[in-house]
Amino acid sequence: MAVTVDYYNPYFVSLVSALFDHSSGGSTLKAMLTTSAYTYSKLHDFRDDITNEVVGTGYVAGGETITTPVVTQDDTNDQADMDFDDIEWTGSTITARNAILYKSVGSAATDNLWCRINFGADFSSSATTFRIEIDANGFQSLEAA
Repeated sequence: MAVTVDYYNPYFVSLVSALFDHSSGGSTLKAMLTTSAYTYSKLHDFRDDITNEVVGTGYVAGGETITTPVVTQDDTNDQADMDFDDIEWTGSTITARNAILYKSVGSAATDNLWCRINFGADFSSSATTFRIEIDANGFQSLEAA
């Protein structure tokens, strides 16, 4: 006999909303940049697993805070959609291949990794703004299909 599991859309929204919940524990969502030398592994779980963080003018170790997070329930596509403001490093001179998004809870050994955005190539800024533009539709994730 085949067993199937059907998930409820509100459950996925509650999971993603918990990621964005700053009301307890003093957590903050952040984005840090890495060079092309970083080797991704889906088994990485905390920020101390991340190597080859970008170094340069206008970039502070640990990255930038993600602002204005919003989670919406998309019943048409059975998913939770996440959106937030574009992430920027102004006046920066850096080169990056990846952005690592994580929930900062106190230290690299306890900061929970969320996802990696692979740019597909190196991108650089030279005394200007390095920007990760978030699509107007945000991230689509956690499909409940």
